Amino acid sequence: MRRARRKIIEIGLTAFLAVLLLFAATPDVRAAEGSLSELSTYINRTAAWELATVTDPTCASVGGEWTVLSLARAGKMTDSFRSTYLANLRIQLDSCDGVLSSRKYTEYSRVTLAVTSLGMDASDIFGYNMLAMLADYDKVI
Repeated sequence: MRRARRKIIEIGLTAFLAVLLLFAATPDVRAAEGSLSELSTYINRTAAWELATVTDPTCASVGGEWTVLSLARAGKMTDSFRSTYLANLRIQLDSCDGVLSSRKYTEYSRVTLAVTSLGMDASDIFGYNMLAMLADYDKVI
């Protein structure tokens, strides 16, 4: 029960950081007096919480790509966090021969967003092409 509650909180805060990052680029937020400073405070607090809470980032919605994306885009990614995520992603891809799912193509989209935010090419992640799985429109929809 405690783990489930922690995961729910983790999802909520990760989504919150992602929304904050989206608003950081809009003129309305930047124009508001003092809002950029306040926004930076929230981003810093959320990033610190994510780094302290998600200690083993993996290929998953929770504790995985959304956290990687938000930390990378906020400029808060640590070398340790990046290395752990990439090591876990490689293990996952190798264990399933690069086929994350035959039904849920959002798995490939999520990984593509995360690795791209790390400056990597999603068409060659440890020898696997995440974009190829998204190329068949009929399967994706």
